[in-house]
Amino acid sequence: MMKKFYSILMAQAVLVSSLSAVSCTEDIEIDRVDENAYANVTSLIGTLRDANSNKVSTVVEMYHDTYNTNVAFTLSRAPKAGVDVKVEYDAEYVDQYNKEHGTNFLAWPQDRYSIQNNGKIVVAPDEKVSYKLGVEIAKADNTELVAEATYILPLKATVSGAGVKLSADRCVYLLKNRSGEGTAMREPGEKKTVLFFEVNDTNPLNALQFEAGKWYHVAVAFDNGNVKVYINGSEKLSDNVGSTRINLGAKHHNEDDGSRVFWIGYSYAHDRYFDGDIAEVRIWNRTLSKEDVNAPNHFYTVDPASEGLISYWKFDDAAGNIIKDYSPSGYDLTCDKNPKWNKVSLP
Repeated sequence: MMKKFYSILMAQAVLVSSLSAVSCTEDIEIDRVDENAYANVTSLIGTLRDANSNKVSTVVEMYHDTYNTNVAFTLSRAPKAGVDVKVEYDAEYVDQYNKEHGTNFLAWPQDRYSIQNNGKIVVAPDEKVSYKLGVEIAKADNTELVAEATYILPLKATVSGAGVKLSADRCVYLLKNRSGEGTAMREPGEKKTVLFFEVNDTNPLNALQFEAGKWYHVAVAFDNGNVKVYINGSEKLSDNVGSTRINLGAKHHNEDDGSRVFWIGYSYAHDRYFDGDIAEVRIWNRTLSKEDVNAPNHFYTVDPASEGLISYWKFDDAAGNIIKDYSPSGYDLTCDKNPKWNKVSLP
């Protein structure tokens, strides 16, 4: 059954949140207290993360021949005895990751990366709690890699001594092969990344591709820094963005100072708009589960009075440059440029 909706074509439109034009005494924030953190006071907990992003999963777009970063092994406190750590490529995790996330990412060639000190860390008793190892990820010639494919490079830490428990023993890099890609337009029907969800300059959606000419339902669930991405109801990606809080109530400005504010259909610059149609956008102040996302008719509409729904833009205004918010919040949007309205059918 085809459902009729209006949508807004974003080829020449950038949406600006009108939150700055209404009372902002109540910021839209998502925040939680992690009570489990107090358990680390007595336990000796070890974690492996990317040192630059402080995340266990990092998306990297490989435009250049090499990418350099650091992995950090961190303990919750200084150990009373020595600890030996080994960080190395975990080939067996590739299939496990794809199975858990419903993806088909390819394994990054093991000979195309190197790690400082062969991945070895020796932690002396009662000394520092964080150690870094340099990592270089290198591409060979283009024929070795599949164009536009996403690769996975999983690193795993193994520990001996001092009774260390690992809360995060893997650091995963999702590598997008951007070899030879410039700013030229792709041919019709080619797959491309068209969605951006950015927190702390991190866009977990960069690892996903969407085919032109098709409708997708995309749900991004945020829970204390952990992000899950559902495409048409199926979980396709999980990540941690290194922040436990999102503030969508920041006063709107042009971002010249480098700080970010809330937009729909825009990312960093006016030549990076969303080139496509949008049927609806919703924001919730609670984390939606997979069951919530797959509830009957959820892809098409929800009750504006639903628990936790704080913004609901149906994009069915069909005229003008004001997008009505159907939630009780009344956060109407203002288009920065005149939009083009289309009548569309959703599958």
